[in-house]
Amino acid sequence: MTRLAFDSAAKIRRLAYFRCFLIAEATTVSGIIAARLRGAAGFHTSVAMGAEPSGGNLPFEVFGMADADFAFDAIVLEVDVQTAAGVETLVYDHAAIRKVSMQAPFTAMATWTQLVKDERIRSIIDIGGRARSGVSRKGSMPGKDIRVADILAAPDVDYVADVHELSRHVTDKFDAFMSIATFEHLLMPWKAAIEINKVLRDGAIGLVVTHQTVGIHELPWDFFRFSDNAWKAIFNRYTGFEIVDAGMNTPAMIIPRQWRKDLDGTELAAGYMTSMAVVRKLSAPSIDWDVTVPSLLETQYPR
Repeated sequence: MTRLAFDSAAKIRRLAYFRCFLIAEATTVSGIIAARLRGAAGFHTSVAMGAEPSGGNLPFEVFGMADADFAFDAIVLEVDVQTAAGVETLVYDHAAIRKVSMQAPFTAMATWTQLVKDERIRSIIDIGGRARSGVSRKGSMPGKDIRVADILAAPDVDYVADVHELSRHVTDKFDAFMSIATFEHLLMPWKAAIEINKVLRDGAIGLVVTHQTVGIHELPWDFFRFSDNAWKAIFNRYTGFEIVDAGMNTPAMIIPRQWRKDLDGTELAAGYMTSMAVVRKLSAPSIDWDVTVPSLLETQYPR
């Protein structure tokens, strides 16, 4: 039996991209003959073969440039494979690709939206929520009391505090927390999780949104990028949490500014602009991290 496995699938403007592996079971396969994309828009399709088999499987990429914009979930991938018995055409629609793709469907935001509707969730602390981009989330959820904690003072900030020392400045207990585009700027995100736990009631929920692939910014305080699996090291039974949902979305390409032979093909690697986790507090933390940011850094967060 000959079939395909999918590492990633992405739509970037009018480009459809698939990273695939040809898996041959009890069949002699000599290679890929051609690939086609079918959909409402016409596609100009090309195939790039991997340099060598990976674990016995043949890796390849399919690129399709459409004549017009298209719906990603409405296209079909066809791959002609040369086998000992002749030419075999493998057909995968979008649903079949998502079913066997390594990247799970992104559901984290929908999970958070549903959980935060609970009437018992009245108070929310926004970690790093200062309107530094002109956007304040205060008042963004009717019926919710949203208070902002940030390392810098601002008109919409209720608690001026480094999240690494949050419990020293916040004595209230909240029903939920959220932190948007902040965790990449935390030197010790595991310590931040411990401190956030201390200002939450048992059963409180939380939303963390940060980056998996994005340019370095707000230097020199830019420390980490997170995959969806990274959250297991930060929100776990030791810090007093469980992960309800996690995922990555918005595929991105990584293109070096200067080309070198050893960097050839790096733009084909799949990155994601956003990494997100929805968590729930189960208990008080069972560990502590008695290390301060000033003991490790000689700089201050940029103003």
